[in-house]
Amino acid sequence: MSPAIRRRALVFALLLTAGAAGGYWGKNAWRQAQLRELSLPELEREATRHPEEESLQIALAHRWIQAREFASAATALRHIAEQGNTESKLWLTWAGAAAASGDPAMAAGILKLGAKNPKLAESLNAAAGRLEAQPPESDPLEIAKVISPEGPGVLESYLTPSFLSGFLESQGRRDPSHAGLTTLEKLAREKPQDATVQIAWARALSANHRYPDAEPVLIALLKKDPKNFEAAMALADVRYAAGSIARAGTIYRACVKERPDNFLAVLGVARCATEKHLVYLGAEMAQKAVTLNPKSVDAWIVLGKAHFNQKLHWDRVIEAFERARQLDPTRLDYYGELYDALRLSGRFPEAEAVLNRRLAAEPNDARAHYLLANSQLDSRSDQNRKADAEKHLRRSLELYPRSATAQLRLGQLLLDQGKAEEALPYLVEASALDPYSDRAFTYAARALRRLKRDDEALKAEKIARNLGAYRMVLSPLEEARQREPSNPEIRRKLAMLYREGGEDDKAKFEEETIEMIQKYPEKAEQGLVNLMNERTLAASTEWQKPRAKKTP
Repeated sequence: MSPAIRRRALVFALLLTAGAAGGYWGKNAWRQAQLRELSLPELEREATRHPEEESLQIALAHRWIQAREFASAATALRHIAEQGNTESKLWLTWAGAAAASGDPAMAAGILKLGAKNPKLAESLNAAAGRLEAQPPESDPLEIAKVISPEGPGVLESYLTPSFLSGFLESQGRRDPSHAGLTTLEKLAREKPQDATVQIAWARALSANHRYPDAEPVLIALLKKDPKNFEAAMALADVRYAAGSIARAGTIYRACVKERPDNFLAVLGVARCATEKHLVYLGAEMAQKAVTLNPKSVDAWIVLGKAHFNQKLHWDRVIEAFERARQLDPTRLDYYGELYDALRLSGRFPEAEAVLNRRLAAEPNDARAHYLLANSQLDSRSDQNRKADAEKHLRRSLELYPRSATAQLRLGQLLLDQGKAEEALPYLVEASALDPYSDRAFTYAARALRRLKRDDEALKAEKIARNLGAYRMVLSPLEEARQREPSNPEIRRKLAMLYREGGEDDKAKFEEETIEMIQKYPEKAEQGLVNLMNERTLAASTEWQKPRAKKTP
């Protein structure tokens, strides 16, 4: 028997022994090996199914920290603490993650809570003292280090290899495209010149939300070979996942120029154009995507969204989403657009059915609760539907308290029911969240009048009038911009008004758009299309330029 066959037989025997024993040791070894390899999305799915599994929550927290998403890490560590864990290093890491997320008050609360346990009191009280000594302007990451000097690396001690880790690693080495994260990390270090391995590693980093780590891997490949199609597509996917839509779109477009019938490249352009509201380009490329692959759910969803942006043919929107539903009934991430298309077509019962399906699948979707409440109040409204709408609005705000629209709608509903005192806090909060909402101030003034707080009502009414006047000047220009999107004069007037009104982000957007229009005097959209067409694959992956080195 050859040494290789003998090694495989030994691994097989070990696996059989572990499985036959059915005991903690074998199962735990397999789970330990598995957790080291699972990606962040896989760990999230597992954590939903097994919220009580401590090692799983630790692995999840570790992945979130690697991704620098500290609030999510703190949530995973909280689950561990709630299940009775009394290890000080985990509590300190939890408090440190909360501080790193920018919430030192939560970190202080965690330390105070944990210090009630005699086992934790000494170390957590000491950390609380170190936290109190920090100046308020301290950097969140520095505060985290002060709280937990060992740092988040302590979590790695819980994820040590088991005797079965080598088996999973050998599997991954045979096929890097299906290798786990830990194996890919090893392979990437061992084979820096292997493009296939490096691309797989970059995609794994991206899947784990480590976008700043993924980019340099692909940039290094593209510096050596600027026309490496797979590396360019991977970089576009990383940028898209990171939210850098325009820069991703430029690379996708260059890839389409290189390979016009590459489905994923065409779909990438369609997605980016649709998200950036490039109406004609989005619809054209989405239509091409469904032609290239009529069984792609993603392509039909993008086509539905592209038609939705046109706001002309609601039947086409509904038809595209219906095709997506037929292909995958579990997908409902397009429910908002489908709801609006059905509602605007007068198909109100069907629109509500979409929201009910969404809530059956995702009961914690704040937006779906809000939209369903709106539908119940605006269509076939009666006392039962109003009562149900109030429940959905309250649930929406439980899930997402910072929604100005939900705060306003609940305040309006309570005011209509004669509950001015109860309505007022919601209306005040709506005006604080959206200080440009004349309706929020108008309804707050009405509530104040009913409560005989006339001086405050006068102030709210004055603000509402000023905002109404501001909106009356803006609305015609915003409508003109929609009719003539490439008219720089309209946009210049809007930018000036937005600046005067304190809406600096909107003003900046208009100013940047004017600059693009002046550079490309054709239609604004066509100008961007031309820009994307001009770039070859080599040009769009030319990363030596300082401008292109910026992190999105």
